[in-house]
Amino acid sequence: GSPQNFKGLTLDVLIALILGGTSLKGGEGSIIGMVLGALIVGLVGNGLNLMGVSPYYQLVFNGSILVIAVVIYQGLGKKFQ
Repeated sequence: GSPQNFKGLTLDVLIALILGGTSLKGGEGSIIGMVLGALIVGLVGNGLNLMGVSPYYQLVFNGSILVIAVVIYQGLGKKFQ
């Protein structure tokens, strides 16, 4: 296949990892968490496509999900330390 096939999926993968519970500081995540994160990202992307949302706004929405997930993750990390 072409290396260009998966161009632009980096943000989706990063969001799926964070939603799945993988630590950005080098911790461990679970396979089930990663699969759930990927399902959430896929469902959100598919839903936005079906609603006819512009690709630009889809990126904005995905970026918002990423920021919210990181803020929640940081808040929970401080709470349990």
